[in-house]
Amino acid sequence: MSTAQTSVKSSGFVKPSIGKIARAGLTAGLIAAVINTLVWFIGNAIDTLSIPLPMTPISSLIGVAAGGVLYAILSRFTSHANTIFIVIAVIFLILQIFPPIGAMSTPVMPGFPLFNLATVVAAEIMHLVAGVLAIVFYTRTSAA
Repeated sequence: MSTAQTSVKSSGFVKPSIGKIARAGLTAGLIAAVINTLVWFIGNAIDTLSIPLPMTPISSLIGVAAGGVLYAILSRFTSHANTIFIVIAVIFLILQIFPPIGAMSTPVMPGFPLFNLATVVAAEIMHLVAGVLAIVFYTRTSAA
């Protein structure tokens, strides 16, 4: 057994293949898209949401895919990819608290309406759903 293989095995981290990471991302992204679409319908039933419905699953898939790119890079260059990924993902989740709240006073993009409270709550829930699913699915790809 080579030294490189020994250090990977002794750390408990097995480098997942790009295919395994992609499958995990697709699964997490699709689950997030479905759950977040349900969140959108529930939120929209409470009060009209400022987020258009098509933006919900698309944003879920893009966010989870971005996490997958980061995870793939980390898994190639460090044997602590899971720990580093979780820390970065949690930081991003914390930072994602502020844009929906800010969108109550400043539009997200030109031409977008201001967010109402229902939109802020729905967006926060959607961020958590996508983030938690990304963390769970990507970090499990390195299981031996």
